[in-house]
Amino acid sequence: MLSNPRHPHSPLGLLISILCLAFVVVACAGDVTFTPEVTLSLPTVFVQPPAATPVALTAESSPVGELPTVQVTMPDLASSIPPITLTTLPPTFTSIFTDTPLPSPIPPVPGGLIAFNSDRAGNNDIYVMNLDGSQVTQLTTGSSDDRVPSWSPDGERIAFQSNQDGDFELFVISLESRSMRQVTDNRCNDYNPVWSPDGGWFAFYSDCDGNREIYLIRADGSDRRQLTHTGNAYNWFPNWSPDGDRIAFSSNRSGHYEVWMMNVDGSGAHALAPGCRASFSPDGEWLVFTEYCTDLGALYRVRADGSELSLLDNQYGSTNPVWVPDGKKILFQSDRTGNEEIWMMEADGSNWVQLTFDPARDSAPVWQP
Repeated sequence: MLSNPRHPHSPLGLLISILCLAFVVVACAGDVTFTPEVTLSLPTVFVQPPAATPVALTAESSPVGELPTVQVTMPDLASSIPPITLTTLPPTFTSIFTDTPLPSPIPPVPGGLIAFNSDRAGNNDIYVMNLDGSQVTQLTTGSSDDRVPSWSPDGERIAFQSNQDGDFELFVISLESRSMRQVTDNRCNDYNPVWSPDGGWFAFYSDCDGNREIYLIRADGSDRRQLTHTGNAYNWFPNWSPDGDRIAFSSNRSGHYEVWMMNVDGSGAHALAPGCRASFSPDGEWLVFTEYCTDLGALYRVRADGSELSLLDNQYGSTNPVWVPDGKKILFQSDRTGNEEIWMMEADGSNWVQLTFDPARDSAPVWQP
């Protein structure tokens, strides 16, 4: 009698049951995984994550010998992420610029240049420099002897004496264009031009009558007038008062050199004090001058009426003192270092400051208006 293969206790049925069970075990224990991969490109933002949403797994029964069906329910990721708001912040920076002005190397006073003459190029020429002595610029060149500069009231031109045509004449040079014109032209010597406060005239001295006398001439070279007539005495180094009504000058008509004063027409001449090369203060109240006319000496100050004579310095040889436009300082030349250089000091004679440092001779400084 043959065994029924469907019978569970028959040898063949038992074998079939064992094989089916083994197949189910292997299938259920199989290492099969399905993982969906999602890539989101989002900016780096720190966001509080939402509460975790569980993944629902639902298994449905299946007949023996078949793999069970598993349904995976994923949460809606788009609805679980809160909206992201990006705020663009303005850039921040620290400015390196301030409204504080930088200190100026030039003192805050009228004018910006000092004119002077120097033989640093081999012969005397006219130069200008900054008020602190920097940026020295040569204005005149050649083999002539150019000396004693005087600024025009507008500060744009410089008058000086030069022997370009053989004898000394008066010339004017433009500071900007360097163009030059001759003011006087004769067979005698004209020296030391000084511009009038209104710019219309020059005061100067000349030896055209055989003696050194004070003259006036218009800035265009016309209307020459002689103011002094003293025979054998010297009258020289004129200087205008700020109001244009008086002229200070030096004369030895009394037998020794003195500072004199006269009206602009030559009248009312009178002596003020022993000395030479006087210069008016900007307010017209004072004169500063030196001891000698042709040598270095002490520096003095006196009121324009001849009172309150005072010594400013007598330790060193000095000459050619002139006031600066603010009335607080005086320019001059001195051999304090053993060589004649340009210096500046307070109006009371204190606080000497050296402006030029050249082995040549620097002299006759004058401050630009």
